[in-house]
Amino acid sequence: FIVNPRAAQLRSEINNTWIKSRIEKYSKFFEYEDDQTIFRIDAYHRTRSYDFLAVSAGNPSQSKYSGGNDYFSPTLRKKMPFSFGSLSVIGGYEVTSWSQSRLAVPPASNSYDERLSASGNSYYLKSDLDFDSIGTRLTLGVRTERNDSYYNPINSTTNFYRVDSQYRKNAWEFGISKVVNSNNSVYVRLAQSYRFASIDDYSSILAFPSPKLNPLLPQFSHDAEAGWKYRLSDRTRFSIRFYQSFLNNELIYDPVNYFNFNADPTKRRGVDLSLSQSLTSTVNLL
Repeated sequence: FIVNPRAAQLRSEINNTWIKSRIEKYSKFFEYEDDQTIFRIDAYHRTRSYDFLAVSAGNPSQSKYSGGNDYFSPTLRKKMPFSFGSLSVIGGYEVTSWSQSRLAVPPASNSYDERLSASGNSYYLKSDLDFDSIGTRLTLGVRTERNDSYYNPINSTTNFYRVDSQYRKNAWEFGISKVVNSNNSVYVRLAQSYRFASIDDYSSILAFPSPKLNPLLPQFSHDAEAGWKYRLSDRTRFSIRFYQSFLNNELIYDPVNYFNFNADPTKRRGVDLSLSQSLTSTVNLL
């Protein structure tokens, strides 16, 4: 690896390892617009499969992964003008479902075949209140979601590996942005966010359930940030952002043991600098 990080492992070369993947997605939407109101429905179905030959404990092992994902979401967007500015509101409902099977190909043992599934239901509402005379926008958003996930190794003789979990989490966002002049604007933002473990987060090597597998808790975060945006010219823009996040149960992958886990409470802070230059009307350099 030190000599050539791109080189394959020796046993992978000897066994001529490979992977084949296929993804199909079918999407539909309906949209109706009337004056200041937009109603839209989005839906899609996606299938994903991949077969691969890898090396486990020095021996070749072939597996087949296949799964699907369905999504449905109606949304309503409304803009209401007022004497001082305007109020834009968007609200919606989302339904999602995922499924995946991980099958070992004979002569591999069937004891490690797996079935995973998850579903989610969420409601959200977001509003932007603009005060035109003072160049100020107030943003407020809320979201609530329930997530159910199930993990089951087929032919397993024990319930130790099975996962059947249900969680509900809430998120919110509050922000203020101010246009100082034609070239400068500033903003501050506070937020509470979450991330549920997906079925892909329940990872295992070659469909072998990890001995340390346990229900992954939702990741939870409290965030704060402040920023400044400056337009140097019509083609050049600069921005700087200061941020700080406090995370609980952060979902992290362990490349040594081949599984994800919830990390201890984490604090992150930093500064982001960004410079964009328009080279042409269609090409931007960041």
